[in-house]
Amino acid sequence: MRYLVIIGKTPNNYCAGAPDVPGCVSTGRTLAEMQANIREALEFHFEGMLEHGESPPEPTARAMTVEGYQVVIYREGGDWKAFAEELWPVIAAADTPERAESLIRETLPGYLGSLRASGASVPAPVSKTVYVDVNLPVPA
Repeated sequence: MRYLVIIGKTPNNYCAGAPDVPGCVSTGRTLAEMQANIREALEFHFEGMLEHGESPPEPTARAMTVEGYQVVIYREGGDWKAFAEELWPVIAAADTPERAESLIRETLPGYLGSLRASGASVPAPVSKTVYVDVNLPVPA
């Protein structure tokens, strides 16, 4: 299965997490190492889920660009959410992914404009997204 992964860069490494799998995160010194590590972390996470009688979640997350920022749309509970990693105060929630996308496209430009108008610093768009192919474990 293919899972969307959000990649962040810190001064010393890369970090990643999959919105469809809350709490499953990984790091690596290089982008390639981080991608291998997050794949391994997802596979290990899914093995644990199967051991506890749970099924791995279906991938729902997708990415798009709004105002130069990577925006992720994903399902959480019964809602669809959309956010840009660098702009956490802005999260759109709706009953469909299309509505969440529409809301974030409406909201982000105004939020960025208000930051600029107030003289506040505007975070640079630095996060990236990639899809990672994960081998799902076979139930015992």
